[in-house]
Amino acid sequence: QVNGNVIEVHNEETHLSEASWALRVPEGIIIFAGNGVIVKVSDKVHIMGPGIYRSQVGGVCGDNNGEITSDLIGPKNCVYTSADLFISAWSMKDSTCTEESELLTQQIVQAFQKKCPRPTGH
Repeated sequence: QVNGNVIEVHNEETHLSEASWALRVPEGIIIFAGNGVIVKVSDKVHIMGPGIYRSQVGGVCGDNNGEITSDLIGPKNCVYTSADLFISAWSMKDSTCTEESELLTQQIVQAFQKKCPRPTGH
């Protein structure tokens, strides 16, 4: 989907926006964003950013600095050892979410963030 609209991607260039396009290849779909970011989607998602974004981004895919050791740093600069807690820390809070388990998970994340280990040398 792009801006809520379903887009079908075929074997030829499919324009997503003025500067972005996608292409279906045997391995999946490749998306070329106008800012130089390339996303390959198959059974995995692989995101490649130009050097200008090196160490300038953050999220569940890491910070694009080439070092695996810094890929589990959350949005509050906490070092995570639990993948589930890490993903929950990056999840968007939805005020309409009333699932008790989701609310409990967010409380656990917030408690962890108050006393979490921080990266050294950053």
